[in-house]
Parts: sequence; structure tokens; C-alpha cells
Amino acid sequence: MKMTGGGFMLLVFHDLETKKVKNRKEAELIQIGALKVKLENHIFTPLDTYMSYVRPTTPINLETTNFTGITAEQVRDAERFPDVQREFLKWIGEETYYLCSWSLSDRDIFIDECRRYGLGTDWLRNYNDIQQMFGRKFGHNRRIGLARALDDLKIVQSDHLHDALADTHYTFEILKSMYEQDNAIFSFSENKHYDTYQTEVVHEDKGFANNPFASLKGMF
Repeated sequence: MKMTGGGFMLLVFHDLETKKVKNRKEAELIQIGALKVKLENHIFTPLDTYMSYVRPTTPINLETTNFTGITAEQVRDAERFPDVQREFLKWIGEETYYLCSWSLSDRDIFIDECRRYGLGTDWLRNYNDIQQMFGRKFGHNRRIGLARALDDLKIVQSDHLHDALADTHYTFEILKSMYEQDNAIFSFSENKHYDTYQTEVVHEDKGFANNPFASLKGMF
């Protein structure tokens, strides 16, 4: 783990929402939510939030609105992904950062969007899977959904699930609730950037195996 120039770690929690379609390749990104958190001396300090809708190439359907609460009007007035990505990376800043999400499916969504628009993926690095940390911490031999994890940790759900910013905050609250400073499970990984999908491997010593559905969102 690398510290920033100020001696702390910069964690970027995030969640993505996409159009609800049958073909994964058509599941375009429609919302990014993110939270920057400073981790210093094992103390988490939220710094700033980010939220943006993203305009897809085709209109969203009613199923998407019913599932996420995002309306056609909200995405119609939004920028396309290249402009949103530019602003998102500007918001993250120049310090070394660690991307944190509930499962790694959001990483693959970012890869899809970058491929769609011919953008680089060198910024998709230092990815950390909070869902995996949760499974290792509590000895689960299968993936646990965000709602179940919140219930298990008795974290109150004050906002609608499947809103990107709300789910981002929930992911952070889960990590904060279960974090132990001397537990190696919570060592944030440095890893190279990704431009291809990778099968997720979850702590095989506890019975997990390669997950053929790594590109899918975890159970909800």
C-alpha cells in the first residue's frame, strides 16, 4: 500500500448503475456515484462525493426506471461517458488512489464504456473488492449481496438501493463497520490497470473458486 504525499491513503468508493437489458453489451452506464475517503492512522474520514448521470446512446426503458429510480429525462440531459469520465478523473485528482467497489463488476462496466468510446483504461488500477473482504471476514463461501451485508451488520438503509451514490455510501459503511487494523484482509491492494475482463478469485482457502459470473453484479 502506498501513502499519498500527505501520508494517508486515498480510497475512492464508487458504484455504477446501467440500463436494464437482456444483452450485457447493451447495458450502458447511466449513473456514477463516488465517495473519496482519507484513511490515516486507521481512521476513515470522508472528503467529498461525486454523482453524475451519463447519457447512453439509446433511451432507457421503464424497467430501468423502476429498478433504479433514474428517469429518461435525467439521462437525456446528461453528458456522454467521455465527458463524464474526464470530470470524474479530475475529481479524483493526482494523488495515488485505491478504487473500492462492491464486487468487481463495476470495473467491467467501465471497461465496456472505455471500449465503446475508444478511451484508455490505465486509470482502472488498484481495484479493491469490498464484497470479497466481507466474505473473507465472515467466512462466507458464496457472494453476499449488498442488502444482505447491510442487514447482517445492522446498518440502517436510509436511502434507496440501486442509486449509485447511496450504494457507494453503503459500501463505505460496510467496510468501516467491519474494518480491523491488524487484519490482513483489509490490506488494500495495488494492482495494474485492467483492459480485459478477469475471472474473480475469492479467497480459495475458505472454499471459494473461480467465479464464471465475475462480470455480473453481486446478488441483491
